[in-house]
Amino acid sequence: MSTLFEKLKLKYSGNSELKILINTLDESGCGLLHYIAALNYHELIQIMHDYSANLSLKTATKKN
Repeated sequence: MSTLFEKLKLKYSGNSELKILINTLDESGCGLLHYIAALNYHELIQIMHDYSANLSLKTATKKN
């Protein structure tokens, strides 16, 4: 069974869209890297970095 990240890597291999997807924030204002850290999947951080993840990505906050 492939992980979500492996599926994305296969689908977008050599494609600049992967960099955009990796750094995209969801409707909660969090990116994939935030979930990886929150779930203690720290071994994936290097892989994310290798695929151009923005390690300085900040969560988005809603403005009232």
